[in-house]
Amino acid sequence: MASFPNLTPSVQEALICPICRKGFTNPVSFECGHTFCQSCLLKSCQENSTPLLCTECGRINQLRAFQANASVGLTATAAPKQRAHCLQDPEGHGKCEVHQEVRKRLCGEHRRPICMACSQCQGPEAPILTGIDKAAEDFRRKLPETVKELCKQREKVARMLQHGKALLEKLQEEAEFQKKNIMHSFQKTFEFLEEEMEECMSNVEKQVRAQVEAQERRIAALVNQNQEFRKRITELEEECIKPDLDLLRNVREIVKRNESVLHQEPQNFCLKRIVCPIPAIIEAISRFKVDITLDPNTAGPGLIVSEDLKSVCRGATQGTSLNPSGGFEDLFLVLATQSFISQRCYWEVQVPGHTSWCLGVCNISSELENFFTLMAVDNGNGHSLYAISKSHLQQKTQQLRYLCTSESAFKVGIFLDFHHGDISFYHVNEKHLIYTFPTISLSGPYKPLFCLGTQGLVNDCSLTICP
Repeated sequence: MASFPNLTPSVQEALICPICRKGFTNPVSFECGHTFCQSCLLKSCQENSTPLLCTECGRINQLRAFQANASVGLTATAAPKQRAHCLQDPEGHGKCEVHQEVRKRLCGEHRRPICMACSQCQGPEAPILTGIDKAAEDFRRKLPETVKELCKQREKVARMLQHGKALLEKLQEEAEFQKKNIMHSFQKTFEFLEEEMEECMSNVEKQVRAQVEAQERRIAALVNQNQEFRKRITELEEECIKPDLDLLRNVREIVKRNESVLHQEPQNFCLKRIVCPIPAIIEAISRFKVDITLDPNTAGPGLIVSEDLKSVCRGATQGTSLNPSGGFEDLFLVLATQSFISQRCYWEVQVPGHTSWCLGVCNISSELENFFTLMAVDNGNGHSLYAISKSHLQQKTQQLRYLCTSESAFKVGIFLDFHHGDISFYHVNEKHLIYTFPTISLSGPYKPLFCLGTQGLVNDCSLTICP
């Protein structure tokens, strides 16, 4: 039987052919995994009829149903060489190339093995020498402690890993939980918004229905009054052609009847502005609020910009009005310092109640070829509001007359949304939309603009950007 004394018994057994009980020569393996020498296997095939029976596991294999096992062959070939090397150097230390002596000591400086002759050649200041066997034994005594510490650290890492995986699972569960909460909250919000929208629409219908009924009553009264006037006119015309005595006989009664009709003043039509406050809209767009300051260099003649650049008023001296291609007659204009090109922006402006004014945005050009504004014209009893715009798609200034009437100063909110092409104006005090321009294509930077009328009192006629 072959022997490999430098190997463990289990490894030795794995390198021996089960048939010849010697080291493998050209080993081959069956499908069951057991290995034999090729010559032993072929000899066994000649002596026995097919199919072959594996001597190790008893599995029946077909003839030639085996493959060469190169890895076992290489191991079996290297084992004798290792054994010869061990016979030359039983302790595995190797020999010194200079003195041809076995290296049995360890140089303390470089931790390399040297022979006894090399150690005697060391000077008085030579590093401390240690026997290899003793150094190895010392190191072996230390290794268990290191292994013990490594095991502790490994257990700690394993616990941390398990804890981390548990936290990850918990995080994923929390994310799913929060997603469900968000979906539920938004669904509830949509439900509330739909209910609020239906309520607002119903309020508008009620306001419209009430005004329609009132106007219908006024129309019916005017129709009756008109018919009564026609009747009196016909009666008077008939009286006028009567003889003198007949005319004078009924004159007092005729005058009395007509006086009562003449004293009935016809009722004028009066439409009230339909307003439906939506508080949530102001809170929603307020998160896009930006800081706006005025640019004194762009202020028209007669305008005075405050030191904090947040307010503009008309000076005592009148200047010439700015007329940039129509739409700004009798107005002094000043632009903001900031410009916007691709974002959502919102700002609020306190407007006066005793003069004309104009707010909006315009592109940055010397002639203001593109602008979208809300203009208030002072009519003596309040403001008539107009939406005025001009863009590269329009040949002339577009004007939508009479949006509503305002009788006092109030706060205007301007919302600019480049993504949706949206420019809207809000009545902040009453919390409702005044007007939004139809969806447009906004290109190029736009600046906020502010205008004050050239006519009217100087006092209490300032535009102030709200903080």
